[in-house]
Amino acid sequence: MPRQRYKPEQLVTVLRQAEVKMASGKTAPQACTETGIYTQSYGMNA
Repeated sequence: MPRQRYKPEQLVTVLRQAEVKMASGKTAPQACTETGIYTQSYGMNA
């Protein structure tokens, strides 16, 4: 099964959602998990 390719606009939307979650007090790994981002993709070594 091929991997899904996201458009740049979709990536920006997801990253902004993660940013909002972190601004509301969530940790980066929690925000990544809730938005469906792998922490490795976000640039973290959790």
